[in-house]
Amino acid sequence: MLANIEDLSGQSRVWIYQSSRQLNEEEVQTVQSTIESFIQAWDAHGAPLKGAVQVQYQQFIVLAVDEAYNAASGCSIDKSVAVIRDLEQRLQISLLDRSQVAFLNEQEEVFVLHFSKLKEAVTQGVINEESLLLNNSDQSLETFRQGWKVKAGESWLSRYFKKASV
Repeated sequence: MLANIEDLSGQSRVWIYQSSRQLNEEEVQTVQSTIESFIQAWDAHGAPLKGAVQVQYQQFIVLAVDEAYNAASGCSIDKSVAVIRDLEQRLQISLLDRSQVAFLNEQEEVFVLHFSKLKEAVTQGVINEESLLLNNSDQSLETFRQGWKVKAGESWLSRYFKKASV
């Protein structure tokens, strides 16, 4: 069952898929329509799931399922990942690479750093404690709404700043 993401419970489960590049408008429409069609038929062992999709900054696919309605199962989650893999192939992008960390600059533009380059980026001042990190870890919709954009110094990156200031 397709819903608006704003109408889902804050306890809804969320997956955030970061594209390896920004999508153009046609690609965003492809993502939206493909995942919306999937959600309309999405179920867990025959029980319909209530879900929503939203594309943020033309680079992040936010997929949510309201588990207060019906809980997602391992099989239903696998089906959603299959749709993501299909989009990767069709659009020639990567959506499952967790080695890239995304930030927002002052102009609200996304920039991405490889995980292995984070310490160097802190040392060089590319990112600082006030830099906005886009936290793509699995979370609830409430956590996404309140904490997707988080200051790097208040995130799991804080350890780099403590070391940098010593």
